[in-house]
Amino acid sequence: MKHCCTHNPAVANPHPHATRNPLLTRRSALTLLSASSAAAIASLAACGPRDSATSSSTAQNPNSSAPLVLTTFTVIQDMASRVAGEFCQVESITKAGAEIPDYEPTPDDLKRAQKAQLILNNGLGLERWFERFVDDSPAQRADLSEGITAIPIAEGDYQGQANPHAWMSPTNGKIYVENIVRALSNLVPDHAKDFEANGDAYKKELDNISSHLIEELSTLPESQRTLVTCEGAFSYLCRDT
Repeated sequence: MKHCCTHNPAVANPHPHATRNPLLTRRSALTLLSASSAAAIASLAACGPRDSATSSSTAQNPNSSAPLVLTTFTVIQDMASRVAGEFCQVESITKAGAEIPDYEPTPDDLKRAQKAQLILNNGLGLERWFERFVDDSPAQRADLSEGITAIPIAEGDYQGQANPHAWMSPTNGKIYVENIVRALSNLVPDHAKDFEANGDAYKKELDNISSHLIEELSTLPESQRTLVTCEGAFSYLCRDT
């Protein structure tokens, strides 16, 4: 699902009488934006490709008696694992790099859904297959984008629909974490304080990322804060700045 967005476009020549080369200035702006974006994304989506057929945190959490929590993709798995700690097994239905909107759940996926106690999804229309997938599952479920103000897609086939890439933002990431804490606490009330403590620590990291991003971008004139991309996933990150 490809979307395009424009945020704070640079004017053609914002400083016509300046001695600096405007092309180099814009290149510097793009470089800084790219580096800052990469740092934020790496922290929010710190889950690389996994070699196993099933993306799972079971290797990090050997407590096989812990409740099984399924997520719809690996970014959510990583976030949920940080909050869950040793008190839940967190597995992703899809592998890293999967095309999430058009994913077709396998029979094995459906079996896992029957065993899961909680299923976490992104929402905002990203997982078009989700309702069919959970139709017969007894698991609790939680939409992690609940409470987020969605950005509408500006153009193309999906114009007017919510941009589903809300996790690509430290500010929104904190909302995801809060929703995860709430869902896990409802599932395992005895460890609610543990989930809250893990969530608070995670949110502090996201605050640090956000502060660093804003501080670095504050050195650039607003007219030069341009992020060029063919993918509209960065709209929420741009809104943070």
